[in-house]
Amino acid sequence: MHRDIENNEAGIFNRCFGSRAGRIVEIGCGNGRLTCHLEKHAESVLGLDPCEADLDQARQCVGTAVQLAVGSGEAIPLENGACGAVVFTLSLHHQDSARALKEAARTLNAKERILVIEPKANTLGANLFAVIDDESHRYVIAEAAIQDSGLKVVDYGDVLIHWTFEDYNEMVEYIFGYYGLNPDPERESAMAALTGARKNDIPLIVEDETRFWLLEP
Repeated sequence: MHRDIENNEAGIFNRCFGSRAGRIVEIGCGNGRLTCHLEKHAESVLGLDPCEADLDQARQCVGTAVQLAVGSGEAIPLENGACGAVVFTLSLHHQDSARALKEAARTLNAKERILVIEPKANTLGANLFAVIDDESHRYVIAEAAIQDSGLKVVDYGDVLIHWTFEDYNEMVEYIFGYYGLNPDPERESAMAALTGARKNDIPLIVEDETRFWLLEP
């Protein structure tokens, strides 16, 4: 499986953090697949994630300027005004979104910014993952929290993403594996219906989208 990070989330980082941003806090750093790109735009990065196993993977790929810790955006372990930017990488909807945005604003230096990247619902990619875990209601809550936060939107946009799989079987195995599950016939059948005629494509390319907001107090 290949996900074109360079042309989506990493491209958003380039757009929003063209110059070095001092210390960046990444909320939901996971296995570090995007943290290494953030590192290019910061003097240091603090990556927070609730999953220690994912952090162990991240430690294998990030540089010496990155510190990793178990945590979430609801309680950032920094003093007021201690960082140059806060980034929610596909993670705001996994927590109390309103509380996390307030906490992020608390930690910012004067005139610094918060970047939120969230999945979009009703794309082929989102619908395939939703066969197992439909998070679309959480996306709505997260977007409402942004709108109600009192933060100013200084940039905003949608970014098209492509997932490339060797074939349909690899896609099914990847999606079930992401949730730590073995494929089952009922949900696999639902994925086949969503994929339609493309089920036989080699490679199989699945379109997805993310939406980003660049915010400032």
